[in-house]
Amino acid sequence: PLNFGERFGMSINRWETLRRYLTVSKYDKSKPSNVNEANLFRWKYVSDFFDAFNEWYGKKFKPSANLCIDESFSRWYGLGGFWSYIGLPHYVSFDRKPEAGCELYTMCDGISGVLCAVEIVTGDVNKKWKDIYNSGTATILRLCERFDGRLNGKYRAVYGDSWFASLECAMALRKELGMYFTGCVKTNHAEFPMNVLNKVPLEDIGDATHMTYTDESKNTYLATVWTDRTRRTFVSSHGTTNPGPLHSRRRWRNNDDPKRDGYGMELKEISIPQPEIIYEYYQYNARIDEHNRYRQDTLNLEKKIEVRTWPFRLICTLIGIIVTNAYLLYKWSRTGTMRGVLSYKTFIDYLAREMIFNDLDGRELRRLRMRSNNGDEAVEIGNHDFCLETTKIMIKHGSNGTRPARRRCHVCKGGIEGKLKTMFVCNAEKHLFVCFPKDEMSKKCYRKHVKEHHTTNITQE
Repeated sequence: PLNFGERFGMSINRWETLRRYLTVSKYDKSKPSNVNEANLFRWKYVSDFFDAFNEWYGKKFKPSANLCIDESFSRWYGLGGFWSYIGLPHYVSFDRKPEAGCELYTMCDGISGVLCAVEIVTGDVNKKWKDIYNSGTATILRLCERFDGRLNGKYRAVYGDSWFASLECAMALRKELGMYFTGCVKTNHAEFPMNVLNKVPLEDIGDATHMTYTDESKNTYLATVWTDRTRRTFVSSHGTTNPGPLHSRRRWRNNDDPKRDGYGMELKEISIPQPEIIYEYYQYNARIDEHNRYRQDTLNLEKKIEVRTWPFRLICTLIGIIVTNAYLLYKWSRTGTMRGVLSYKTFIDYLAREMIFNDLDGRELRRLRMRSNNGDEAVEIGNHDFCLETTKIMIKHGSNGTRPARRRCHVCKGGIEGKLKTMFVCNAEKHLFVCFPKDEMSKKCYRKHVKEHHTTNITQE
């Protein structure tokens, strides 16, 4: 990357050397009694890291009353499958997904999107609840058992896709953990009235019909069929069948203008009615997919950091989950306020600086509190945490490359000798270059810039 040493405090060669020799504890290579036992033992490479993650979030994090369950992936295209004895013990590849590697079952908060529980798919048949319930139900119970069934007197609700969803899952969550469940049923339709619902005529898009079932404990379960482009069936242990907000989307459709004789296309707004329980399902069910896009598309550690061993790949995936959680917590804390929100890439850049320069307790990159040279009252920036960003002006560097331009700070004019330059500009007035606040001199430049150009965003305490 450009300016790697200046941005991250170490040269690219040193970083590559450190990364090359990173490893995890070795396991006993003595001949195992059977292949399954050997594979489970080899998961000790990474299982302690994931167990510590789950334990910490189970004790420290309090999710909302809406939880989302879904699959995730740790990309791995190295050894696996037939070579699993020396490669990834449980290698997974799907034709319908571009990812291949290690599959993860994950649970996240439906409001903030913070991922708070992870389970590695190891192929172990002796896991908790596996001998009582089917695989999807047992997985949901293991992921949710760390959290209370109620939050402030309200039952928690779990939303899952078709791999988890079944009537058995809804009944087991209600019985074992005291939680509600809503899911889209496809193949796990044992004791579910799939045939009856599919025979009900639904003429228009948005039509729905419902059936209810009451068990011995007088708990009511709802079976719903709703039509969009295809019929979709849902099972739920909570919610209502009242009409919910319209589902709106934009689609290209044929132009009906008679002057054009039916030719041409136009973008139309399509509104589809849906029951309230269907609206709630689609509101929370995609949270893990959003988390995966942040981690795999934007952060993209699984492509940027090349590894040769599968344990290091899974550890990188866990680090990506933690970093994405930090950003989602930051973003959620700004919701409903007048404060600006940094982009994910900018947030990662600031976070890396603080960790590399051991400045986790520093105030300059977050909620800055500053005092003037005359001893005035302390002031803080209320509209944003940090008003600098890397300039978008690029200049030629080397034979074929480019790099951000560097100019003198408009406050200190390049220091005493006039030779100091910076590549950071004000995010409001992008023609103003400002020193990055890392030492006393540059901090004075930054404070002066904020007082002169961000006075409307500064409030007296």
